[in-house]
Amino acid sequence: MRIDRDSIKKNLERLASKGEERGAQPEMVLGCFYDLKKEDDGYCKKCDFYWKCEQVLKSFIIKEEYK
Repeated sequence: MRIDRDSIKKNLERLASKGEERGAQPEMVLGCFYDLKKEDDGYCKKCDFYWKCEQVLKSFIIKEEYK
């Protein structure tokens, strides 16, 4: 699964600003995102913590879409 980096940034910044946790520490996932700024293709790379990132994004995005 490839997730657009802008979507990761937007959604995780909102998640972290609310101080919510959904299976991973927002700071940890945001740290992962910011490290990926070095990549050129604009997509998240799968890592050991990727499943947590995906889990956080899915639950947060689903919650936001059905408000």
